[in-house]
Amino acid sequence: MKIFFFIFLSILAPNISKANFEEDIAFQLQTVSQNNLITEIEQQQDLLNLIEQIEYKDNFFYSLFDPLTNSDIFPKYSNSNDFFFEKIKLFSNKTYGFQINSNLFEKALFEKFQDPELNQAYLHTLFRLNQIENLCEYLGRLDANQKNFDNVIEFNIICLLKDNQNQQISLLLEIYNDDDFKKLNTILLIDYLNKKDLNDQFNLSQLGMIDLFILSIKDDANIYVENISNIFELELYRKSNELKLYELNYLFKNRIINSSQYLSLLSNLKDKPKELLMFNEINKEINYNNKLAILEKYTSEIQLDLYDLSRLIYDQFREMRITSRNLKYINALIIISLYENSSFLENLKVILTEISEENLEDNYLALGLKRYLSSNSQSELYSDDKNDLKSPLMRFFFLNGDLKFANLDKSLIEENKDILVDPVYLFNLSENFNLIESYIYYIQLSEDYYSLNEFDLYFINKYLINNEYLKNEFIKLFFKVHLSNL
Repeated sequence: MKIFFFIFLSILAPNISKANFEEDIAFQLQTVSQNNLITEIEQQQDLLNLIEQIEYKDNFFYSLFDPLTNSDIFPKYSNSNDFFFEKIKLFSNKTYGFQINSNLFEKALFEKFQDPELNQAYLHTLFRLNQIENLCEYLGRLDANQKNFDNVIEFNIICLLKDNQNQQISLLLEIYNDDDFKKLNTILLIDYLNKKDLNDQFNLSQLGMIDLFILSIKDDANIYVENISNIFELELYRKSNELKLYELNYLFKNRIINSSQYLSLLSNLKDKPKELLMFNEINKEINYNNKLAILEKYTSEIQLDLYDLSRLIYDQFREMRITSRNLKYINALIIISLYENSSFLENLKVILTEISEENLEDNYLALGLKRYLSSNSQSELYSDDKNDLKSPLMRFFFLNGDLKFANLDKSLIEENKDILVDPVYLFNLSENFNLIESYIYYIQLSEDYYSLNEFDLYFINKYLINNEYLKNEFIKLFFKVHLSNL
């Protein structure tokens, strides 16, 4: 399909640009992004530093995945095409490279690459996607220069195995010496060609591509998987194992499966999880307020991370434009605003800024947000809802001068609270206008968002650099702090 899309696009869009190796490539329409901080980066080393400090944090796929896979977002030292090629090569050897590169390739339109390294990366991605037919078809289109990379023979043998050309493989192996054979990275090929039983248990992390493919065409493979890192491994694992909810949540969080795949796999579980029940209930509704009400009802029962929940239900609200009528369900609006590729956060900020306080009545969370977002001095606002004292976000609004509490329940008084942030470090970052290090610090803090309190939020806000992307990250951070205390 990519070939036909490419030909069609070439007719309609003659401005397909050229990069190194005279590559012909175009990009599909991208989504919006709340975090364009990468566009502020001036040097490649700053980007590498950002990635290295965050890549193995739990929040990597929340903080950087979407901007890194959006072709409209690129640093000042590069452009969309060059940055695409840079990312493919940078992430090819990362443990999470499949997730990044499969997403990058999916959004690009091309016939084939001139650069062998890019072709190698694409073939690896097709293999990990378990798209062996497409892999062999693409490999057959490459000339000798385009497939001039070290392990091309592995892909050739996989395609021969797919076509049951075992005799050709045996003839090929006869001309190989020991060093050549070692480069194939296989321990099962000879036994498979000799039709020996492969009954041992195999650890997928210790096998090369040829062995993985051999196990995939056997019905009785005995497989041990430490961590599933791509679709091919997932399908192998499913041959002899039943997936559990926590495993599916892990796969979804780490972008190994998308929302449709996640929901499909959830439906196969014997006990239908709350995530699936919630989604199905929302899907049956047409009215957006009804959808928002269902989302609020299930929030505390969902095992998914809040950000992943926001991703999961995004399509259910994609066409919604937040209005004052939706503000009754402010907690649900906060959830859908977390997703990086949605415009809901900006939409919510605009609505809260423009609406009069009289129309918010006793919606103190919405009133507090409105006052936080507004720079105009206003009359004093008192919340008489005792439950507001349980929310670190509402207490932060108190510290920030946005609202006060009319009633104090002594049972909610906390004498001692630990502060996780370092105010002096935050001041130093702000004083030196260090955007990247500030962002890294916020992401590291968000690892423990459930432990942050109003004093942490107060100091972050006090020394917040005047940058719209950092401000959005702080707003989403205090959203998560609030939701975790519901």
